[in-house]
Amino acid sequence: MKAFRKLQKLEETLGPEHPDTLRAVHGLGLTYIDQHRFAEAERQLERVLRGWEKVLGPEHPDTLLAAQSLGETYAKQGWLADAERQLEHALRGLEKALGPEHPDTLGTVHNLGLTYMDQGRLAAAERQLERALRAWEKSLGPEHRDTLCAAYNLGRTYLKQDRLADAERQLERALRGREKELGPEHPDTLYAAHNLGVTYMKQGKLDKAKPLLKRAKKRG
Repeated sequence: MKAFRKLQKLEETLGPEHPDTLRAVHGLGLTYIDQHRFAEAERQLERVLRGWEKVLGPEHPDTLLAAQSLGETYAKQGWLADAERQLEHALRGLEKALGPEHPDTLGTVHNLGLTYMDQGRLAAAERQLERALRAWEKSLGPEHRDTLCAAYNLGRTYLKQDRLADAERQLERALRGREKELGPEHPDTLYAAHNLGVTYMKQGKLDKAKPLLKRAKKRG
């Protein structure tokens, strides 16, 4: 892997705690997250968090971003209490250091909302996801991928609360946007189709639900 070879070279030339080395460690951890190699991501991100705490201090934005990434890794592995602790810590620090509407702050808001949803804390999840959605609509526009992701996850939260009209509105929006941006067969599009189909089914709108649920089976 190119990122791993780059990291090895930096460790040899600059040392394991040089800022450029730690940035490369963080980047490698994010690559592992994208590849769903979460145990490997965790090792790299725990290393970079310890390094930044030592080099920069616990409240530096780079340290807080490492905590945010580590929290995401914990959440992906189902370690929700650990994820919550890291993400809440990162959010408090990033709000103070960067401001409440900075992109890095909002990414943490969104991930914390997902963690709350996975814990069944739906009112708390709703607050975070609504905040992320409003801010991204303002800063990125209504059709940006991050905005649509927040709309989709907010729709899921409404669905879990049986707020079906609210869920329908957000999930229809997410589905339209993802079809346009990603195409009708992309996995993210099909997840939106499935959840919208479930919402229609719960409302008794069977003529709308059945084709979406049939289509969503292609998720594989």
